[in-house]
Amino acid sequence: MGYPVAETGTVEILIHVSDVNNQLPKFSKDSYTFYIDDESDSNTTIGKVSAKDSDSNPNLIFNIMTPVTYYDKAGLPVTYDNVFVVQTDGAIVLKEGLPSTIYQSILKIEVEDTNAKGPKQKSTSEVLIYVQSKSDINPMFIESTWTPKNKIIDIDVDEENMKNKVIYKLKAIDPTNDENDVEFQTLKNNFSDTFNVDSNGEVTLLKRLDYENSDVKVFNISVGVVVLEDAPFDVNLLKTGERVVNLQQLPEVRFTDAILRVHLKNINDFAPVFQQDTYRKRVLENVKPSEVLLQVTAVDFDKDKIHYSISGESSTYFSINSTSGEVRLKTNVTLDREKQTIYKFLVSATDVPERGLARQSQANVWVEVLDVNDNAPTFARSSYSAVIPENVVPGTKIGTLKASDPDIGLAGEVGYSIVEEGDAVGLFSIDAESGVVRTNRVLTGRGRTDPYLLTVKAADKGEQALGT
Repeated sequence: MGYPVAETGTVEILIHVSDVNNQLPKFSKDSYTFYIDDESDSNTTIGKVSAKDSDSNPNLIFNIMTPVTYYDKAGLPVTYDNVFVVQTDGAIVLKEGLPSTIYQSILKIEVEDTNAKGPKQKSTSEVLIYVQSKSDINPMFIESTWTPKNKIIDIDVDEENMKNKVIYKLKAIDPTNDENDVEFQTLKNNFSDTFNVDSNGEVTLLKRLDYENSDVKVFNISVGVVVLEDAPFDVNLLKTGERVVNLQQLPEVRFTDAILRVHLKNINDFAPVFQQDTYRKRVLENVKPSEVLLQVTAVDFDKDKIHYSISGESSTYFSINSTSGEVRLKTNVTLDREKQTIYKFLVSATDVPERGLARQSQANVWVEVLDVNDNAPTFARSSYSAVIPENVVPGTKIGTLKASDPDIGLAGEVGYSIVEEGDAVGLFSIDAESGVVRTNRVLTGRGRTDPYLLTVKAADKGEQALGT
Protein backbone atom coordinates (compact mmCIF):
# COMPACT_ATOMS: atom_id res chain seq x y z
CA MET A 1 0.00 0.00 0.00
CA GLY A 2 1.51 3.33 -1.00
CA TYR A 3 1.00 7.03 -0.26
CA PRO A 4 0.20 9.83 -2.79
CA VAL A 5 3.16 11.95 -3.85
CA ALA A 6 2.63 15.75 -4.15
CA GLU A 7 3.38 17.13 -7.56
CA THR A 8 3.75 20.78 -8.69
CA GLY A 9 3.65 22.66 -11.91
CA THR A 10 4.56 26.21 -13.03
CA VAL A 11 3.15 28.59 -15.55
CA GLU A 12 4.47 31.96 -16.78
CA ILE A 13 2.04 34.89 -16.59
CA LEU A 14 2.73 37.99 -18.67
CA ILE A 15 1.06 41.12 -17.34
CA HIS A 16 0.74 44.10 -19.61
CA VAL A 17 0.48 47.45 -17.78
CA SER A 18 -1.55 49.88 -19.82
CA ASP A 19 -0.52 53.49 -19.64
CA VAL A 20 -3.02 55.94 -18.22
CA ASN A 21 -2.56 59.41 -19.58
CA ASN A 22 -2.14 61.16 -16.25
CA GLN A 23 1.06 63.20 -16.60
CA LEU A 24 1.13 66.93 -17.28
CA PRO A 25 3.20 68.09 -20.24
CA LYS A 26 6.29 70.12 -19.26
CA PHE A 27 8.10 72.87 -21.13
CA SER A 28 11.87 72.56 -21.47
CA LYS A 29 12.20 76.00 -19.85
CA ASP A 30 10.13 78.02 -17.43
CA SER A 31 10.67 81.06 -19.67
CA TYR A 32 12.18 81.88 -23.05
CA THR A 33 13.79 85.04 -24.43
CA PHE A 34 13.92 85.77 -28.17
CA TYR A 35 14.96 88.74 -30.30
CA ILE A 36 13.55 89.94 -33.60
CA ASP A 37 14.77 92.81 -35.77
CA ASP A 38 12.40 95.57 -36.70
CA GLU A 39 12.57 94.79 -40.44
CA SER A 40 11.53 91.15 -40.16
CA ASP A 41 9.16 89.88 -42.84
CA SER A 42 5.88 88.10 -42.32
CA ASN A 43 6.15 84.41 -41.39
CA THR A 44 9.61 84.96 -39.88
CA THR A 45 10.33 82.33 -37.21
CA ILE A 46 11.45 84.09 -34.06
CA GLY A 47 12.19 81.10 -31.86
CA LYS A 48 10.89 77.76 -30.78
CA VAL A 49 9.47 76.40 -27.55
CA SER A 50 9.37 72.71 -26.73
CA ALA A 51 7.56 70.49 -24.27
CA LYS A 52 7.51 66.81 -23.34
CA ASP A 53 4.91 64.48 -21.90
CA SER A 54 5.99 61.21 -20.30
CA ASP A 55 2.74 59.47 -21.19
CA SER A 56 2.88 56.93 -24.01
CA ASN A 57 0.62 58.61 -26.54
CA PRO A 58 0.54 62.35 -25.95
CA ASN A 59 -0.70 64.80 -28.51
CA LEU A 60 0.69 68.20 -27.61
CA ILE A 61 -0.94 71.34 -28.95
CA PHE A 62 0.58 74.79 -28.39
CA ASN A 63 -1.49 77.92 -28.01
CA ILE A 64 -0.80 81.62 -27.29
CA MET A 65 -2.98 82.69 -24.40
CA THR A 66 -4.76 86.01 -24.58
CA PRO A 67 -4.55 88.83 -23.88
CA VAL A 68 -0.95 89.37 -25.07
CA THR A 69 1.00 92.21 -23.44
CA TYR A 70 2.92 94.57 -25.73
CA TYR A 71 5.03 97.59 -24.70
CA ASP A 72 6.54 100.51 -26.60
CA LYS A 73 9.99 101.94 -25.99
CA ALA A 74 8.62 104.19 -23.25
CA GLY A 75 7.40 101.13 -21.39
CA LEU A 76 3.76 101.95 -22.04
CA PRO A 77 1.34 99.19 -23.01
CA VAL A 78 0.05 99.10 -26.61
CA THR A 79 -2.71 96.93 -28.01
CA TYR A 80 -2.54 94.67 -31.10
CA ASP A 81 -4.19 91.42 -32.14
CA ASN A 82 -2.49 88.28 -33.42
CA VAL A 83 0.98 89.72 -34.06
CA PHE A 84 2.55 86.32 -33.35
CA VAL A 85 1.31 82.76 -33.79
CA VAL A 86 2.66 79.46 -32.48
CA GLN A 87 2.82 76.47 -34.80
CA THR A 88 2.24 72.82 -33.99
CA ASP A 89 5.97 72.22 -33.54
CA GLY A 90 6.28 75.10 -31.05
CA ALA A 91 7.76 77.59 -33.50
CA ILE A 92 6.77 81.19 -32.79
CA VAL A 93 6.20 83.04 -36.04
CA LEU A 94 5.61 86.67 -36.94
CA LYS A 95 2.18 86.57 -38.57
CA GLU A 96 2.32 89.85 -40.46
CA GLY A 97 4.60 92.86 -40.57
CA LEU A 98 5.82 94.00 -37.17
CA PRO A 99 4.08 97.16 -35.89
CA SER A 100 6.62 99.97 -35.50
CA THR A 101 5.53 100.86 -31.96
CA ILE A 102 6.21 97.43 -30.43
CA TYR A 103 9.45 97.20 -28.49
CA GLN A 104 8.72 94.29 -26.19
CA SER A 105 6.15 91.49 -26.08
CA ILE A 106 5.30 89.06 -23.31
CA LEU A 107 3.58 85.90 -24.51
CA LYS A 108 2.15 83.20 -22.31
CA ILE A 109 2.33 79.91 -24.21
CA GLU A 110 0.08 77.02 -23.20
CA VAL A 111 0.67 73.39 -24.10
CA GLU A 112 -2.13 70.84 -23.76
CA ASP A 113 -2.17 67.07 -24.18
CA THR A 114 -5.39 66.57 -26.15
CA ASN A 115 -5.23 62.78 -25.71
CA ALA A 116 -5.69 63.09 -21.97
CA LYS A 117 -8.90 61.68 -20.63
CA GLY A 118 -10.62 63.34 -17.73
CA PRO A 119 -9.31 66.68 -16.48
CA LYS A 120 -7.39 68.74 -19.03
CA GLN A 121 -3.61 68.45 -18.76
CA LYS A 122 -1.97 71.81 -19.43
CA SER A 123 1.21 73.70 -18.63
CA THR A 124 2.36 77.25 -19.40
CA SER A 125 5.62 79.06 -20.07
CA GLU A 126 6.42 82.71 -20.60
CA VAL A 127 8.10 84.04 -23.77
CA LEU A 128 9.75 87.46 -23.74
CA ILE A 129 10.32 88.94 -27.21
CA TYR A 130 12.51 92.01 -27.73
CA VAL A 131 12.39 94.08 -30.90
CA GLN A 132 15.72 95.59 -31.92
CA SER A 133 17.12 97.52 -34.82
CA LYS A 134 18.28 95.31 -37.66
CA SER A 135 21.75 96.76 -37.24
CA ASP A 136 21.74 95.98 -33.53
CA ILE A 137 23.35 92.55 -33.69
CA ASN A 138 26.14 93.06 -31.17
CA PRO A 139 26.09 91.02 -27.97
CA MET A 140 23.98 92.43 -25.14
CA PHE A 141 24.65 92.47 -21.42
CA ILE A 142 21.76 91.03 -19.44
CA GLU A 143 21.97 93.43 -16.53
CA SER A 144 19.22 95.47 -14.91
CA THR A 145 21.13 98.75 -15.19
CA TRP A 146 22.76 98.27 -18.61
CA THR A 147 21.26 99.57 -21.85
CA PRO A 148 22.92 100.21 -25.23
CA LYS A 149 22.72 103.93 -24.49
CA ASN A 150 23.65 103.72 -20.81
CA LYS A 151 26.44 101.19 -20.65
CA ILE A 152 26.71 101.04 -16.88
CA ILE A 153 26.57 97.89 -14.75
CA ASP A 154 26.22 98.72 -11.07
CA ILE A 155 27.06 96.10 -8.46
CA ASP A 156 27.63 96.24 -4.70
CA VAL A 157 30.34 94.58 -2.64
CA ASP A 158 30.41 94.53 1.14
CA GLU A 159 33.54 95.47 2.99
CA GLU A 160 35.34 92.70 4.90
CA ASN A 161 34.56 90.09 2.23
CA MET A 162 37.00 87.20 2.00
CA LYS A 163 39.94 87.40 -0.37
CA ASN A 164 39.49 85.55 -3.71
CA LYS A 165 35.71 85.50 -3.37
CA VAL A 166 33.60 85.66 -6.54
CA ILE A 167 31.35 88.63 -5.90
CA TYR A 168 29.46 88.74 -9.19
CA LYS A 169 29.01 87.05 -12.57
CA LEU A 170 28.43 89.09 -15.69
CA LYS A 171 25.81 87.83 -18.14
CA ALA A 172 25.44 88.54 -21.84
CA ILE A 173 23.87 86.94 -24.93
CA ASP A 174 24.12 87.02 -28.69
CA PRO A 175 20.82 88.68 -29.74
CA THR A 176 20.81 86.82 -33.05
CA ASN A 177 21.19 83.40 -31.43
CA ASP A 178 21.04 82.95 -27.68
CA GLU A 179 22.74 79.55 -28.04
CA ASN A 180 26.04 81.14 -29.09
CA ASP A 181 28.77 81.42 -26.46
CA VAL A 182 30.22 84.78 -25.48
CA GLU A 183 33.48 85.72 -23.85
CA PHE A 184 34.18 88.57 -21.45
CA GLN A 185 37.32 90.70 -21.51
CA THR A 186 38.80 93.38 -19.32
CA LEU A 187 39.50 96.51 -21.36
CA LYS A 188 40.81 98.79 -18.61
CA ASN A 189 41.24 98.05 -14.94
CA ASN A 190 43.09 100.53 -12.75
CA PHE A 191 42.23 98.33 -9.78
CA SER A 192 43.75 95.08 -11.02
CA ASP A 193 45.19 94.45 -7.57
CA THR A 194 41.66 94.54 -6.16
CA PHE A 195 39.34 93.02 -8.79
CA ASN A 196 39.69 90.54 -11.61
CA VAL A 197 37.19 89.81 -14.40
CA ASP A 198 37.79 86.49 -16.15
CA SER A 199 36.59 85.28 -19.55
CA ASN A 200 33.52 83.65 -17.98
CA GLY A 201 32.42 86.98 -16.52
CA GLU A 202 33.26 86.09 -12.91
CA VAL A 203 34.27 89.15 -10.89
CA THR A 204 36.69 88.14 -8.14
CA LEU A 205 37.72 90.21 -5.14
CA LEU A 206 41.50 89.89 -4.76
CA LYS A 207 41.98 91.52 -1.38
CA ARG A 208 40.13 92.54 1.74
CA LEU A 209 38.43 95.94 1.59
CA ASP A 210 37.75 98.16 4.58
CA TYR A 211 35.14 100.84 3.97
CA GLU A 212 36.36 103.15 6.73
CA ASN A 213 39.97 103.14 5.48
CA SER A 214 39.36 103.03 1.74
CA ASP A 215 39.86 106.28 -0.18
CA VAL A 216 37.88 104.83 -3.09
CA LYS A 217 34.25 103.94 -2.59
CA VAL A 218 33.32 103.33 -6.25
CA PHE A 219 35.61 101.30 -8.56
CA ASN A 220 35.16 101.69 -12.35
CA ILE A 221 36.33 98.83 -14.56
CA SER A 222 35.92 98.81 -18.35
CA VAL A 223 34.79 95.41 -19.63
CA GLY A 224 33.71 93.98 -22.96
CA VAL A 225 31.92 90.96 -24.37
CA VAL A 226 32.49 89.30 -27.74
CA VAL A 227 30.62 86.55 -29.59
CA LEU A 228 32.99 83.58 -29.78
CA GLU A 229 31.68 82.31 -33.13
CA ASP A 230 32.68 85.58 -34.76
CA ALA A 231 35.98 86.34 -33.08
CA PRO A 232 38.51 83.55 -32.53
CA PHE A 233 41.08 86.18 -31.60
CA ASP A 234 41.70 88.78 -28.92
CA VAL A 235 39.56 91.81 -29.64
CA ASN A 236 41.87 93.95 -27.54
CA LEU A 237 44.76 93.24 -29.89
CA LEU A 238 42.65 94.23 -32.85
CA LYS A 239 41.49 97.43 -31.17
CA THR A 240 44.92 98.52 -29.95
CA GLY A 241 46.82 97.60 -33.10
CA GLU A 242 49.39 95.48 -31.27
CA ARG A 243 48.96 92.70 -33.80
CA VAL A 244 48.81 92.74 -37.56
CA VAL A 245 45.56 91.13 -38.68
CA ASN A 246 44.30 90.58 -42.22
CA LEU A 247 40.79 91.91 -41.73
CA GLN A 248 39.61 90.46 -45.05
CA GLN A 249 40.13 86.97 -43.70
CA LEU A 250 38.15 87.56 -40.51
CA PRO A 251 34.41 87.70 -39.95
CA GLU A 252 32.79 90.84 -38.61
CA VAL A 253 33.52 91.22 -34.92
CA ARG A 254 30.42 91.68 -32.77
CA PHE A 255 31.55 93.38 -29.61
CA THR A 256 29.93 95.39 -26.81
CA ASP A 257 31.57 97.25 -23.93
CA ALA A 258 30.38 98.43 -20.53
CA ILE A 259 31.56 100.14 -17.39
CA LEU A 260 31.41 97.81 -14.41
CA ARG A 261 30.85 100.13 -11.45
CA VAL A 262 31.60 98.39 -8.15
CA HIS A 263 30.17 100.18 -5.11
CA LEU A 264 31.94 99.44 -1.83
CA LYS A 265 29.29 99.08 0.85
CA ASN A 266 29.72 99.71 4.53
CA ILE A 267 28.67 96.89 6.82
CA ASN A 268 27.95 97.43 10.47
CA ASP A 269 31.22 96.10 11.87
CA PHE A 270 31.63 98.66 14.65
CA ALA A 271 29.51 99.19 17.74
CA PRO A 272 29.15 102.77 19.01
CA VAL A 273 31.83 103.80 21.53
CA PHE A 274 31.06 106.11 24.46
CA GLN A 275 33.59 108.82 25.24
CA GLN A 276 33.63 107.60 28.86
CA ASP A 277 33.06 104.20 30.43
CA THR A 278 31.46 105.90 33.46
CA TYR A 279 29.85 109.31 33.64
CA ARG A 280 29.77 111.02 37.07
CA LYS A 281 27.69 114.10 37.73
CA ARG A 282 26.88 116.14 40.84
CA VAL A 283 23.56 117.95 40.90
CA LEU A 284 21.65 119.98 43.49
CA GLU A 285 18.65 118.24 44.92
CA ASN A 286 16.36 121.05 43.80
CA VAL A 287 17.24 120.59 40.11
CA LYS A 288 14.26 121.02 37.76
CA PRO A 289 13.12 118.46 35.12
CA SER A 290 13.73 121.03 32.39
CA GLU A 291 17.44 121.27 33.21
CA VAL A 292 20.02 119.11 31.38
CA LEU A 293 21.88 117.12 34.02
CA LEU A 294 24.52 115.77 31.64
CA GLN A 295 25.02 114.74 28.03
CA VAL A 296 26.45 111.40 26.99
CA THR A 297 28.11 111.03 23.61
CA ALA A 298 29.04 107.97 21.58
CA VAL A 299 30.90 107.72 18.26
CA ASP A 300 30.17 105.14 15.54
CA PHE A 301 33.05 104.54 13.14
CA ASP A 302 30.55 103.20 10.60
CA LYS A 303 29.04 106.70 10.69
CA ASP A 304 25.59 105.30 11.40
CA LYS A 305 22.98 107.25 13.29
CA ILE A 306 22.91 106.54 17.04
CA HIS A 307 19.86 105.99 19.24
CA TYR A 308 20.30 106.56 23.00
CA SER A 309 18.27 104.83 25.70
CA ILE A 310 18.34 104.40 29.47
CA SER A 311 17.93 101.42 31.81
CA GLY A 312 18.90 100.16 35.23
CA GLU A 313 17.92 100.46 38.87
CA SER A 314 17.41 104.25 39.00
CA SER A 315 16.33 104.76 35.39
CA THR A 316 12.73 105.49 36.43
CA TYR A 317 13.86 108.88 37.73
CA PHE A 318 15.53 110.04 34.50
CA SER A 319 14.91 110.40 30.78
CA ILE A 320 17.32 110.66 27.85
CA ASN A 321 16.93 112.34 24.50
CA SER A 322 17.29 109.49 22.00
CA THR A 323 19.11 111.70 19.49
CA SER A 324 21.25 114.12 21.53
CA GLY A 325 22.01 111.97 24.59
CA GLU A 326 20.88 114.72 26.99
CA VAL A 327 19.81 113.37 30.38
CA ARG A 328 17.14 115.10 32.43
CA LEU A 329 14.86 114.36 35.35
CA LYS A 330 11.54 112.92 34.34
CA THR A 331 8.54 115.21 34.63
CA ASN A 332 7.01 115.29 38.13
CA VAL A 333 10.16 113.74 39.65
CA THR A 334 12.17 115.49 42.37
CA LEU A 335 15.41 114.50 44.05
CA ASP A 336 15.79 114.39 47.83
CA ARG A 337 19.34 114.02 49.11
CA GLU A 338 18.06 113.14 52.56
CA LYS A 339 16.38 110.02 51.07
CA GLN A 340 18.93 109.01 48.40
CA THR A 341 22.31 110.51 47.63
CA ILE A 342 23.50 108.33 44.70
CA TYR A 343 21.53 107.30 41.60
CA LYS A 344 23.01 104.69 39.26
CA PHE A 345 21.77 103.67 35.82
CA LEU A 346 22.96 102.59 32.38
CA VAL A 347 22.88 104.49 29.10
CA SER A 348 22.91 102.55 25.84
CA ALA A 349 23.99 103.69 22.38
CA THR A 350 22.50 101.60 19.56
CA ASP A 351 23.47 102.29 15.96
CA VAL A 352 20.88 102.40 13.19
CA PRO A 353 22.62 100.81 10.19
CA GLU A 354 21.28 100.96 6.65
CA ARG A 355 22.12 97.26 6.31
CA GLY A 356 22.81 94.45 8.76
CA LEU A 357 22.10 94.01 12.44
CA ALA A 358 22.29 96.85 14.94
CA ARG A 359 25.14 97.01 17.46
CA GLN A 360 25.02 98.44 20.96
CA SER A 361 27.33 99.58 23.74
CA GLN A 362 26.67 100.79 27.30
CA ALA A 363 28.14 103.15 29.86
CA ASN A 364 27.53 103.64 33.58
CA VAL A 365 26.11 106.88 34.98
CA TRP A 366 26.46 107.95 38.61
CA VAL A 367 24.47 110.99 39.74
CA GLU A 368 25.43 112.37 43.17
CA VAL A 369 22.83 114.61 44.77
CA LEU A 370 24.18 117.67 46.56
CA ASP A 371 22.43 119.16 49.58
CA VAL A 372 20.23 122.21 49.45
CA ASN A 373 19.04 123.85 52.70
CA ASP A 374 15.49 122.68 52.30
CA ASN A 375 14.83 121.41 55.86
CA ALA A 376 14.19 123.45 59.01
CA PRO A 377 15.37 122.01 62.35
CA THR A 378 12.76 120.05 64.28
CA PHE A 379 12.56 119.60 68.06
CA ALA A 380 12.39 116.13 69.51
CA ARG A 381 9.31 117.26 71.48
CA SER A 382 6.73 119.93 70.90
CA SER A 383 6.96 121.21 74.50
CA TYR A 384 9.27 120.87 77.48
CA SER A 385 8.56 121.40 81.25
CA ALA A 386 10.70 121.54 84.38
CA VAL A 387 10.20 122.16 88.13
CA ILE A 388 12.90 123.94 90.13
CA PRO A 389 13.10 125.37 93.65
CA GLU A 390 12.81 129.13 93.84
CA ASN A 391 16.02 129.44 95.80
CA VAL A 392 18.38 128.01 93.14
CA VAL A 393 21.36 130.13 92.37
CA PRO A 394 21.71 131.88 89.01
CA GLY A 395 23.28 129.63 86.39
CA THR A 396 21.48 126.52 87.56
CA LYS A 397 20.76 124.12 84.68
CA ILE A 398 17.06 123.55 84.20
CA GLY A 399 17.13 121.21 81.14
CA THR A 400 18.30 120.74 77.55
CA LEU A 401 16.27 121.35 74.40
CA LYS A 402 17.28 119.29 71.35
CA ALA A 403 16.49 119.92 67.67
CA SER A 404 17.92 118.20 64.58
CA ASP A 405 18.30 119.13 60.93
CA PRO A 406 18.87 116.46 58.22
CA ASP A 407 20.72 118.91 55.97
CA ILE A 408 24.50 118.78 55.90
CA GLY A 409 27.18 121.38 56.60
CA LEU A 410 26.13 124.68 58.09
CA ALA A 411 22.60 123.99 56.88
CA GLY A 412 22.51 121.08 59.30
CA GLU A 413 24.00 122.88 62.31
CA VAL A 414 21.41 124.14 64.80
CA GLY A 415 21.50 127.25 66.98
CA TYR A 416 19.03 128.09 69.81
CA SER A 417 17.54 131.37 71.04
CA ILE A 418 14.68 132.56 73.28
CA VAL A 419 12.29 134.56 71.13
CA GLU A 420 9.43 135.14 73.64
CA GLU A 421 9.90 135.46 77.46
CA GLY A 422 6.50 136.73 78.66
CA ASP A 423 6.70 137.45 82.45
CA ALA A 424 10.16 135.88 82.65
CA VAL A 425 12.09 138.67 81.02
CA GLY A 426 15.73 138.24 81.95
CA LEU A 427 15.13 135.32 84.33
CA PHE A 428 16.32 132.54 82.01
CA SER A 429 18.93 131.98 79.28
CA ILE A 430 19.67 129.29 76.70
CA ASP A 431 23.04 128.23 75.35
CA ALA A 432 22.96 128.95 71.60
CA GLU A 433 25.02 125.84 70.74
CA SER A 434 23.96 123.18 73.24
CA GLY A 435 20.36 124.19 73.93
CA VAL A 436 20.93 124.07 77.72
CA VAL A 437 18.45 126.27 79.62
CA ARG A 438 19.67 127.91 82.84
CA THR A 439 18.47 130.39 85.45
CA ASN A 440 19.77 133.82 84.81
CA ARG A 441 18.72 135.58 88.07
CA VAL A 442 17.55 134.85 91.61
CA LEU A 443 13.94 133.65 91.61
CA THR A 444 13.10 134.02 95.39
CA GLY A 445 10.74 136.63 96.79
CA ARG A 446 8.55 136.77 93.71
CA GLY A 447 5.62 134.92 95.30
CA ARG A 448 4.68 133.32 91.92
CA THR A 449 2.78 130.05 91.66
CA ASP A 450 2.06 130.05 87.88
CA PRO A 451 4.74 128.58 85.54
CA TYR A 452 6.88 130.74 83.32
CA LEU A 453 6.32 130.22 79.58
CA LEU A 454 9.24 130.62 77.16
CA THR A 455 9.28 130.26 73.38
CA VAL A 456 12.56 128.94 72.01
CA LYS A 457 13.59 128.93 68.34
CA ALA A 458 15.94 126.43 66.70
CA ALA A 459 17.49 127.74 63.47
CA ASP A 460 20.11 126.24 61.13
CA LYS A 461 23.17 128.14 60.00
CA GLY A 462 22.66 127.84 56.30
CA GLU A 463 23.05 130.75 53.88
CA GLN A 464 19.28 131.18 53.93
CA ALA A 465 18.60 130.00 57.46
CA LEU A 466 15.47 128.05 58.29
CA GLY A 467 14.04 127.93 61.83
CA THR A 468 11.35 126.35 64.00
